[in-house]
Amino acid sequence: MIVHQICVLAVVVAIGCEQASSPQPPGTRVGHYVAPSGTAGGDGTSAQPWNLATALAQPAAVQPGDMIWLRGGTYTGAFTSLLRGTATAPIIVRQYPGERATIDGNLLVQGSYTWYWGFEVMSSVPAPQNLMAVNVLGPSTKLINLILHDAGGNGIGDQQVAGTEIYGSIIYNNGRQRVVPGYAHGIYIQNDVGTKVVSDNFLFDNLGVDLHVYGTAALLRNMQFLYNVGINTSQAGMDGPGWVLRTVIDSSMENLLFQGNMIYGNPAGSVLALGPNNPAGHDLTFIDNYVWGGSTEFTRWTNLRVTGNTFAGKTIRLFVNSSSYATAPAYAFDNNSYFASTTRQYIPEFDIWLNEVTQPLLDYSRWQATTGYDQHSTLTTSASGKPSTNQVFVRPNQYEAGRANIVIYNWQQLSAVPVDVSSILRGNDQYEVRNVQDFFGAPVLKGIYQGGTLAIPMTAVTPPVPLGGWPGPTPPPTGPEFNAFVVLRTAP
Repeated sequence: MIVHQICVLAVVVAIGCEQASSPQPPGTRVGHYVAPSGTAGGDGTSAQPWNLATALAQPAAVQPGDMIWLRGGTYTGAFTSLLRGTATAPIIVRQYPGERATIDGNLLVQGSYTWYWGFEVMSSVPAPQNLMAVNVLGPSTKLINLILHDAGGNGIGDQQVAGTEIYGSIIYNNGRQRVVPGYAHGIYIQNDVGTKVVSDNFLFDNLGVDLHVYGTAALLRNMQFLYNVGINTSQAGMDGPGWVLRTVIDSSMENLLFQGNMIYGNPAGSVLALGPNNPAGHDLTFIDNYVWGGSTEFTRWTNLRVTGNTFAGKTIRLFVNSSSYATAPAYAFDNNSYFASTTRQYIPEFDIWLNEVTQPLLDYSRWQATTGYDQHSTLTTSASGKPSTNQVFVRPNQYEAGRANIVIYNWQQLSAVPVDVSSILRGNDQYEVRNVQDFFGAPVLKGIYQGGTLAIPMTAVTPPVPLGGWPGPTPPPTGPEFNAFVVLRTAP
């Protein structure tokens, strides 16, 4: 078994494998309180909390650097946040520890420099409108460890505003409206100015596509997609591939990074479609990702780097804006690990299109000889086309000490997989481990940590059914072969 302690994210906040402290903005943390029973006439204290609409309108008492605590319960309605912090003293809106705060409706963000942390946004309307769970229209917004599901529209919409970070969230079953063709998506994102970071999120079973980086009249540049987890990718999608990066106009696509993402996808589906229709994108870097599933497509790039990845699946499809191999761009494909099935004609299939005209499929040796790519890569074949060694990824949460994402590819089909969490928990910490596909169900494991590894059960769970039911086939359970978890310290 190979265990990956993914412990450094220098582009956001550098943390080591030792126990990381949660980053806190400078300034005084004055606490205000919101409750479902709160009122506009309250004073924001725990004894006289505000209602949510009042708090999000930023009463005079709320200053940059303050904390707004959401007490447990359900907040029903459409809410607009006008909260404005500063770069050095953001306002934080956070679920109160140990409680479950739910917005049953949607949240529109129009302020700036505000963090939204730890609560749930969903819609219980049987036939919902095309409204996003969270629609980000304000700059320098952070969405942290949220749970976003069953929205009529996108789980998150984040278009031409600067400085967004989407981190550690669980995003599923969004896009339930049936009016707009293709439904809607898990994350729908664009960017122009500054850098946006989408990191450490779980995406699954959204009814459009899980991750839609797309523009018809908007720019797609300066975005980083880091250590996200795709579960059943392209399985439930109604709009083709599971993760899409594409534009349909003469729009700039540059400085795009996919690093360390972990995908367990549909072996018959188009798992990743990374590339524009028109014109060629400027540059894409795709490094250190772990992908199980059907095809991965790289479509017309001027500069393309694909290194250090694991591909266990059917097809690598490369669309090159050229008329011949000789004039094709000098892409960097190398140091990748390929796993493929011996039962297929091509092992694996490398499908190159020149100027949109398909060429004969290449097997691995012809791919290397014809293109010069992957000279230091490896190919492993078997009847199943799957690796034989388990892969375990542990990713400490950069905002909450004692919390981490755990992703397990259980190729050995063990009933429980040992996972070292000594970089996450301390001796005598109370903890629980939750399967992200059943996050509000009973923990799969809990106890008092005594050091060493936890034996995490790999029992299959039934994917959560969207309110209103599935529009197509029910996605299959991923366990015991694959599961993703969150480990949480519940008490020191």
